[in-house]
Amino acid sequence: MGVVSRGFRSALLVVGGLAVFWNVFLNERAKKSVKEAASATCCLAGHALSTYMNPVGEFDTEEAAEYNRQWVEQQWHGIGY
Repeated sequence: MGVVSRGFRSALLVVGGLAVFWNVFLNERAKKSVKEAASATCCLAGHALSTYMNPVGEFDTEEAAEYNRQWVEQQWHGIGY
């Protein structure tokens, strides 16, 4: 039970600190920027999760395979092979 109460108190302390920081130190422009960054991060994380949890989802078409082959050839050519 002590672990739960310590964890709860720590979480409460972190949330309280974030609330103070949010309301005291950030102006409206900074708050908007933080919200936009959080939204973009959330969208990118969702895309990464959906892409990497289904590893063949995007790469099972012949067009994707051809694009990958061309990209690899370009990279090899770029380093001198």
